[in-house]
Amino acid sequence: MTSTLRARLVPTHRALFLLQQSRARQGPLETALKVSIATAALSILQNDHMVNVAGASPVGEWDLCADLTSLRLGPRNRHAMLMGNFREKNGEPVPLCPRTLLEDTMRRASQRGLSVLLGFEIEFVLLERKGPRQYDRLSSDAHAWCSFGATDTQDSAGAVIEEAVASLARAGVLVELVHAESAFGQFEIVLPPKPALAAVDTLIYARAILSTTATAHGYKMTLHPKPFPDTAGTAAHAHMSLKGVDGKQANDAQVYEPFYAGILSHLQSIMAFTCASPSSYARVVDGCWAGGTWVTWGCHNRETPLRKVDGSHWEVRCMDGLANPYLAMAAIIASGIDGIVSKTPMTWRECTDDPAVLSEAQRSKLNIRERLPTTLEGALFSLEGDEELANSMLGQAVVKRYVAIKKGEIEMLEGMKPGEQRQWIIERY
Repeated sequence: MTSTLRARLVPTHRALFLLQQSRARQGPLETALKVSIATAALSILQNDHMVNVAGASPVGEWDLCADLTSLRLGPRNRHAMLMGNFREKNGEPVPLCPRTLLEDTMRRASQRGLSVLLGFEIEFVLLERKGPRQYDRLSSDAHAWCSFGATDTQDSAGAVIEEAVASLARAGVLVELVHAESAFGQFEIVLPPKPALAAVDTLIYARAILSTTATAHGYKMTLHPKPFPDTAGTAAHAHMSLKGVDGKQANDAQVYEPFYAGILSHLQSIMAFTCASPSSYARVVDGCWAGGTWVTWGCHNRETPLRKVDGSHWEVRCMDGLANPYLAMAAIIASGIDGIVSKTPMTWRECTDDPAVLSEAQRSKLNIRERLPTTLEGALFSLEGDEELANSMLGQAVVKRYVAIKKGEIEMLEGMKPGEQRQWIIERY
């Protein structure tokens, strides 16, 4: 439920044995390669403490079943990586499984004649390792947004990025764009668009490649939303476009406007998933090209949380790397589907300026009336009060478990000093 990347390492000989065993008994492919996992796995914080919530228990096991279609080489030499879904021992899906939730959401979209393409921008920061749990920012007068000097030497961050991009290419992930961002040691890699589930799998895989490559070169890669208080934050922008089941772009405004209106209608609740850490809200500010603080949209407007690019191609800007991307995209897409089903009108008019500099009367004319939450507590409050999202879209069990875990995380972090919180996040993300 957190965005902690957890793994079980299965030696090649054992994986082959399990696959051969499943084939001999003519078992289903989706459960051919699996390991047993305690059901508490979806009830624990990043420090492995289990939260006190209905259904959380140290008793019981699920199977974590590898999706063989997600197989890719890496993230280290002589390794391969697969994503997995939790299943009951009888093979039934576990509703709490974030990856299963996104799969179910995409099935509902397909039933409406739609598919969703996602393309992620990976923003990350490279830090110099100075010792155990000690990291310094990369300081260079040459580092600025899109500056050539940030990547032009083989003994610098450029070597990390070149090696990571090459590793991704060998695994069939063809990066579309690379450039320096504004903060010290901050860069962006743009991934290619893919169907929603494959896109999220690829995002996680690419981050793993970046992290292991950085470590091999003596750096630490972090997704911390605001590692330095005096520089630009670090996001995880998601580009979305709608397609029909025939694969053609769904550029009919009567289709995509209700979809994005549905997202705007639930955006305050969605923030609990997309900005999922207390530290996320240091980035949710006006005037910093971070998506702003108002519930609205605009064409090529980087001060709005939803940016229209072209037709059904929009960008979600209110998301960072501490989000669980399966849960975040399930919440976003489910809200969009609800907008189509409910025929939610796009009552928000296009915002062509920074909404923060507009007068109240000017915002009112554009129907810009609500602000995004300024804290994770505020986002969780919105989520708990959003009966549509909880009941008919994600399910009460998922929402209650998620809220309990996030409240536990807040309590845990409140016991740390700000510097300790920053260090704790950098160590894990």
